[in-house]
This record gives sequence, C-alpha cells and structure tokens, in this order.
Amino acid sequence: MMKQQDENSNIYLPNSNKIALGFNPLYGSPVCDTGACQMEGFGHPVFKLQYESSASGSCTNKLIPNFVALDCLPSAVTSASTEVISTLKQLSESISNKIEVSVGASYNAFSFSYTNSKETSYMVDNIVKNNLTIMYTSAQVSQVKLSMFEPLMELSDTFRFVIDN
Repeated sequence: MMKQQDENSNIYLPNSNKIALGFNPLYGSPVCDTGACQMEGFGHPVFKLQYESSASGSCTNKLIPNFVALDCLPSAVTSASTEVISTLKQLSESISNKIEVSVGASYNAFSFSYTNSKETSYMVDNIVKNNLTIMYTSAQVSQVKLSMFEPLMELSDTFRFVIDN
C-alpha cells in the first residue's frame, strides 16, 4: 500500500494543494504556512481540487488542479524578507498583509483570535507582557507560479458545511 501512495505522489505537482488552503472560519485564525499549524487544522481547504491533466507545453509533466494556470519561471526565484514587529499594530498589519482578500472584502472585516491561535497568542504575549521585539524572517524559492480562476472552482465539502451551518 505504501508503494502505491509513493507512486501517486510523484504524479502531482508538489505543494499544488496549497493553492486551495484558507483559514479556519470558526476561529478566525490567521492563514498559516507551516506544516505544524496546518496539522492542527488551521489550514483547511476552501476549494476542492481535481487533478486530471498537466499543463501542456510547460516545464513539468506533473498534474496540476483543474482551473489552475501554471507559469514556469525562467529560473528559480528567491526572495527573503525580515519584518520587525514590536507593537500590536505592526502584528495586525503583518497578518493582514499575508492574507489575500477577494474583491469586495475588506481587511476590517477580519479579526484574528487570540485564544484559538497559538501563533497569535504567542506573539501578543511576547509583545505586550514581555515587551519584546520579534524579528519575522521568511524566505521563498519558486520555480513555478500557480494562479487559480476562482469562479470555476468548487468549494470543499467542509467549507460548504461551515457556510451552510
């Protein structure tokens, strides 16, 4: 059985499932991009992905989700940035900058839960109680760029359940 799973994982573009992840609408927890917080349920899928074909004429023969365009970058693109966060306002701005909001929604409509996100409560505690400055450094290495055409995407069953209830 394990061999079958290994063979199947080789046909999909690695990390292409990340394009469908959102945040936990029940708790208002921010989007997470680490494996640890996704395993805790903060990275639930918003869209149901279906893999049927690869992008013709592209730099890979791996399957990509339907209604997702793949652009091959001419070379690996590397970017790194560091943020200095020492106030709650800077923390709020940092979180909101990492969330891409669809047309018609505004930042003010979102709040980030202190009690339900370990990451947020850790940051707030250290800024307020311990008067610490936090350096947040991130690095990205990209070889392809995925773009999703939202109007044709189907919502995941769990996300639809949250909306309906």
